[in-house]
Amino acid sequence: MAITYPTFEQYVQIGVGELREQLPDIDPTIFGSWANGFIKGAAALSYSLQMSIRDLELQAFPQTATGEHLEMWAGYELLTPKPAAHASGRISVPGTVGDIIAVGTIYGDYETQQACAVEKNILYIVSFTRSGTTATVEFPADHALATSMTITVTGADQAEYNGNHSVVVIDARKVSFMVLGAPPPLATGPISVTSIYANAPVIAQKTGAEFNLPGGAAVGEGFAQFGGIGGGADIESSDELRERTILSRSILEGVFTEDQIKLAALSVPAVTRVFVIRPESHTGSGTPGVPGFMPAPGQVAVYVLTDDSPPPLPSQSVLDDVKTAVITKGRLPAQSVEADVFTLAPALLPVNFQFSQIVPDSSTMRTAINEHLKAFFEDEVVFQQGVSVLAYSGAIQNTVDGVTGKKLETFTLASPRGDIVALPGQMAVVGSVNFP
Repeated sequence: MAITYPTFEQYVQIGVGELREQLPDIDPTIFGSWANGFIKGAAALSYSLQMSIRDLELQAFPQTATGEHLEMWAGYELLTPKPAAHASGRISVPGTVGDIIAVGTIYGDYETQQACAVEKNILYIVSFTRSGTTATVEFPADHALATSMTITVTGADQAEYNGNHSVVVIDARKVSFMVLGAPPPLATGPISVTSIYANAPVIAQKTGAEFNLPGGAAVGEGFAQFGGIGGGADIESSDELRERTILSRSILEGVFTEDQIKLAALSVPAVTRVFVIRPESHTGSGTPGVPGFMPAPGQVAVYVLTDDSPPPLPSQSVLDDVKTAVITKGRLPAQSVEADVFTLAPALLPVNFQFSQIVPDSSTMRTAINEHLKAFFEDEVVFQQGVSVLAYSGAIQNTVDGVTGKKLETFTLASPRGDIVALPGQMAVVGSVNFP
């Protein structure tokens, strides 16, 4: 049962009633009289004392504690606020073959972590095709290219494919470029694809989530590689520390439980969401370490997201830190081996929203819809589970314009039109949100 406290006005009324009962000849309601001042002063003192009690009540529970009191509750669970962290990743820096980039070289807000050289990089190919005026090249492994970087194609039987081309990155293993003429749709010959750049590891000079960058972003004279620059984090907020504290207090003592694993992973800066996958069969399935695989008995797959990074995928260094935390803080059983702990980034399933109509239609309402969809996908959508049309439609319909206070009256979606289906290892996230 919640504790209720009288208001200041109620204290005044109580004082007026008591004084009239004890001294009926005195009217304490006359402004400026000693009785009026006495009653209001006593009421203010009583109200102030009760507010102190109310504040003490809030600090007496981890669910409502703040500041040093919240940190005290966290300390009981051997938890401390996660510190701010530096963003890090790799950039590709075009230049002249043989140029040396020294350790500590500054590129915008970042500096290199080790010396490296500009090289002529050979990019082995899987396929080389054309559709219309666009040629698409697929590689067998992740490339280090960014949109607007240059590749050089030689050896193609079709001369139109050869030469220097400015690329557009499609994904981690595909790029495209414009081709003149109409050569056969399948390039043939002893094709060689090269690009001149330095592959430089960088770290932000300052801590904070604001230094996380998406793949392709300009970094000085270089470009963030496809995976982006991530891992940057602000000092843990009170809400995040409270969530970890309550989770820790709710854990039943055991060996390597899901909650213990989750709590350990959440101790790593930048990690915001954790999903633990346990064996469901005697054999497991899929390729170990690849998103979507089902661990065999004795194994565990831990998927993490870093929602403050664009996209919200953890870097390899974050995944390594998560694995270390899970092993050391998650109470890995003595009979288990570290190689059976897999830390992974989910495969993102971007859901693009195309609106045909919204009423009312304004820039602030569009912003509100965008933010509401993002919050819905972060708070309500579950890893490896789809999203029903009723769920995302309901989230959109509940949008309120934070500037005008108006509710969204009606809307029409061109896409998606049905339920969103997620495959094993996939996490549905908001893609593009477009309006008419």
